[in-house]
Amino acid sequence: CIENDRCNLSVLNSVQARNALEIARQIGRPVCYLSLATASSPHDLLFAVVAGIYSTSTLGVFGVLSQSMGIWWIMLFDILVSGDHATTRAVNLSLVLNHLRRALENIQFFPLIIFDHFDLACQHANSLNDHQGQTLRRMLFHIGIWASAQVQTEKAAVIIGLASNDTVTTTIRKSIFSPPHPSSNQYNDPALFHNLLRVWLYK
Repeated sequence: CIENDRCNLSVLNSVQARNALEIARQIGRPVCYLSLATASSPHDLLFAVVAGIYSTSTLGVFGVLSQSMGIWWIMLFDILVSGDHATTRAVNLSLVLNHLRRALENIQFFPLIIFDHFDLACQHANSLNDHQGQTLRRMLFHIGIWASAQVQTEKAAVIIGLASNDTVTTTIRKSIFSPPHPSSNQYNDPALFHNLLRVWLYK
């Protein structure tokens, strides 16, 4: 999924995901790297995604400005529109991902999008038994659905990076895959990947 023109959705461990990131950069492939390691709440997930999409290392001063404006926008949204801060974060996550989707439409060479430490964010969500936990699970499920859609419409290749690959993906493969493909790491069938998300988020 790194060096060819096919749009695949792959689940790799974080080391493999970062290696793919470096290879993509070396060959000049457009890449967007989003680390979800700190996504322990709806607010933290939103700003982890904002930091990845409006990366200061890629966009420079414009990235700093975009992230700063995002904070002020959220504060204004909280004050004027809704007292439900978790739902507000979910709404704005959809808006930010739509910004990225529109950007993908203007790139000729298939970009690579990496959502790293996805399983850590799922673990955070599953540790919360309140409204924030429910919202965080919905937001993570939306990211997965969104990623799958970009692959299906051939907008981008996507890597879901896992911090705990050995323990997590082995269980998932046993529960979802049937022979003759027990070792595959590609989930280009949307229904298959949606089942994978449910295993993570609603077990």
